[in-house]
This record gives sequence, structure tokens and C-alpha cells, in this order.
Amino acid sequence: MLEWQQQAADRVEKYSLLKQRSLNPALRFGWGYDGIVLGTTIGSAIKGFGFEQLYQRERDVYLRLGEFNVEEILGFT
Repeated sequence: MLEWQQQAADRVEKYSLLKQRSLNPALRFGWGYDGIVLGTTIGSAIKGFGFEQLYQRERDVYLRLGEFNVEEILGFT
């Protein structure tokens, strides 16, 4: 794992503690250019970004979808 990927994973762990969510070590969905995605013990996942600009771009997409009341795409919420 590259240094920035480890930093993203560390941020996911910190966020999960803040939100009182337990990470499931068996559920490492993957990592790539954007960051890393880790599963929780309650059937959800948390994505940690490697770079702030990538986070902001994805956040803006979700905000735009919200403007159009899009809550589900192809069965994913």
C-alpha cells in the first residue's frame, strides 16, 4: 500500500471511530486512484480519499444528485 493510501485508510479508521462504526477487516473492497473503500460491521462502507480535490469532486456530484432528489441509482442508495 502506498503512503497516501495508508493515510486514507487512517482517515477512514478515525472517521469510523467518530461515527461509532466498527470496520470489518475482512471487507477491504479495494483501493485505487481516488482512495480506499473499507466495509463496516453494519453492512455499509466508508471511502477515504487520497486527495482533497477528489473528495470535493465526488461530494459535489452527490450534492448535485440531491438537488434532483436522486436517492437510488441501479439499486444502490
